[in-house]
Amino acid sequence: MFSERAQGRTVASLARELNERGVVCPSGADPERNAHRSGERWIVRTVAMILENPRYTGRQVWNRCSTTGHGSGGRAGGRGSGALRYNPVSEWEVSERIVQEPLVDDETFVAVQGLRVATPAKDGEVRRYLLAGLVVCGLCGRRMDGHWVHAVGEGVDEGRIGQRVWVYGAQSYRAFGTAAQHVVVPEHLAVPLPDHLTDELGASLGIPGITAHRTVFADGSVDGLTVLVHGVLGGVGSLAAQLARWGGATVLGTVTKTRDLDLVDLAVVHHAVALDDSGAADGDTRQYAGSGFRLDSAAG
Repeated sequence: MFSERAQGRTVASLARELNERGVVCPSGADPERNAHRSGERWIVRTVAMILENPRYTGRQVWNRCSTTGHGSGGRAGGRGSGALRYNPVSEWEVSERIVQEPLVDDETFVAVQGLRVATPAKDGEVRRYLLAGLVVCGLCGRRMDGHWVHAVGEGVDEGRIGQRVWVYGAQSYRAFGTAAQHVVVPEHLAVPLPDHLTDELGASLGIPGITAHRTVFADGSVDGLTVLVHGVLGGVGSLAAQLARWGGATVLGTVTKTRDLDLVDLAVVHHAVALDDSGAADGDTRQYAGSGFRLDSAAG
């Protein structure tokens, strides 16, 4: 498994071959220790966890998992009867001494840890993204990748294959969302990303962008209204301010510190106030809003 991965095999292809060859998965071979798993087949997550486990180099590993509190979700009883949590690799404790026969040498193991397989698109071109493999989920430890359109369903223009896109609603009514290696979404949820826009910008649109849009326009047009955006320098806040300005509103924005006022884009925000001066913030906000204005708030 390690040697195949080091030669460029994807984790998904390894899991698929193990199932096709009828190799019993770990939970199937030892159901007593894996009562929380079905034991029916290999999954990508299982292969990935094996490939990142230093125990296969012959070393002992501690603190890979921990339990929180007591109750359902973990072991049946005892001190560790709470919900099971997989700790990030940075929290593992690995012995320096070899305690058992290694199944993989150190060089191959280390090479596998840094490996990212760049899968060619249908047109044969390999596309690489700056943040691929570098962004890690703080909850599950899964590395997040940027992707393009790999395939289309029936009735969708095949010219979209290989197209750079940003997506939204990817996790609604689906198991994973964009934290997965691939995700299937309706055509209209995969929006073309113009060439002059960066992957980082495209990655920021799905949740913050849609949140900002719905916050600003959920009650209808903001043309002629005054919109207050809390945290105007934040991900949602900065987009909400731009959308409100585009929609014809007078935009007021707040920042945390007075020193942050210089960072506010005055081409977007009409007036900005700092919250570390509560008196000035309250007075300035009321002054800028005036009387007879409706004041909407879009938290950033």
